[in-house]
Amino acid sequence: MGIHLRTGPPTDEGIYVGSEAQIAEIRVGARHRRLPGPLGTGAWEMETIRRTNNSHRRLYFQEVSAPIIEDAVIRVHENIDIPCHRATQAQLQLLEATFLLVPPSHLQLVKERKPEGFLLSDTTGRGSSRSYMGGLNPGVNYPSTPNYDETRLIIITYGALWENRGLGICPTVLHEIGHVMTHRGKIHYRYFPEDRRTELEGTRVSRNPGRLEALCNAYMYMLCYGSTDPGVHNYGATPASNQKDPLTRRCLRRCPAFSNLPPAWKDRFNER
Repeated sequence: MGIHLRTGPPTDEGIYVGSEAQIAEIRVGARHRRLPGPLGTGAWEMETIRRTNNSHRRLYFQEVSAPIIEDAVIRVHENIDIPCHRATQAQLQLLEATFLLVPPSHLQLVKERKPEGFLLSDTTGRGSSRSYMGGLNPGVNYPSTPNYDETRLIIITYGALWENRGLGICPTVLHEIGHVMTHRGKIHYRYFPEDRRTELEGTRVSRNPGRLEALCNAYMYMLCYGSTDPGVHNYGATPASNQKDPLTRRCLRRCPAFSNLPPAWKDRFNER
């Protein structure tokens, strides 16, 4: 564990950085300006986004200087290396704690489908869908970021990490891993009864209206439910909703992502 300057391949679990941190300007978003940011509650800047239907959406952010590590590798579960880009040491530690909640076989699929790992960014999306919060599994490579091929990584905003710093993990990361797990049917609505499937498909959980959003939220809450940390466990279990109740957990246990886990990992997700 801990932060290590990477002079060769990682040999133990921990965070390995490829170079010293460099001070850079980043933007940390918030869902509304009543929340405290890195500069407090009175320093939010506002940006207005025009939607395609000519309505407007307000975005809030604070611009701060931060010691950014361009490239790092987080090794978890003894031998799984996850590349992470443009994070501070504190953010890398938050990511490490989050990855430890994810079964090794799930992270292996992430490495296969998103081999360049995780990129921290001011925003996700483009145009009217741009946001300073949340995360994204991009389907296109952005020409504005020539150093990265976004189709080969997952984007997480600085705002999402800041928002969950008190929880000690970043649920947004788990949600985005859930989108990876929908491939090959690792998690799938076919394992849900029709009424719950219809209910989840119609549940709006974010600015994205996709039918898989609530399923990926359910996956996110399930991993939190399996945590030994009381705060993270409670985040995954209460208050009751259709994404984190016993029925949804029972259905997720039937999905290959959970039914094929080794016994020790299966036990983590048993009903308590």
